Amino acid sequence: MADFFNNSVKLIDTTSGTVACSTPLSSLPQGICMYDDNTALVTLPVEKLIQFIRIDGKTLKLDKTMNVSGHIRGITTCRENIVVSYAKPPGVKMLSRTGSLEVRIDNTTAGREVFRYPEYLTTSTDQQSIYVSDRDAHMITVFRYSRRSLTTCYLGRGESPPCLMTSS
Repeated sequence: MADFFNNSVKLIDTTSGTVACSTPLSSLPQGICMYDDNTALVTLPVEKLIQFIRIDGKTLKLDKTMNVSGHIRGITTCRENIVVSYAKPPGVKMLSRTGSLEVRIDNTTAGREVFRYPEYLTTSTDQQSIYVSDRDAHMITVFRYSRRSLTTCYLGRGESPPCLMTSS
């Protein structure tokens, strides 16, 4: 869990509902996701970083970081790629494991306004779709992953979505 107000990440014991471990971060965390079975990724917008965190039993250890450009917000993974959202300029980027750009979707590449303030991301369990919550547009946008290109599909309007999650 990314604890924005305490500049930390926490490992939660779901059987007891308690914090098993807490690790301080260098700045406020925003988005968090699992990278693999033993690694979590956390976005640090102030520093423009993705922090890798190793999970060893009930211990969290800070690992490498990946520099990014722009005002990074949410994060998820899709087919071994890292997908991040940016508030300024608004958009979504799919990065390789090494951080190189694979796919970029923003208002320029789409030729129309797709985003106003994209925040949280999640991936469908079949790894075919990426869901993006947009705070200012009050919308969730779905991108279908197909042959390294993304296409949009709107789910509708409502209140600002605070976060997203999927379950298998």
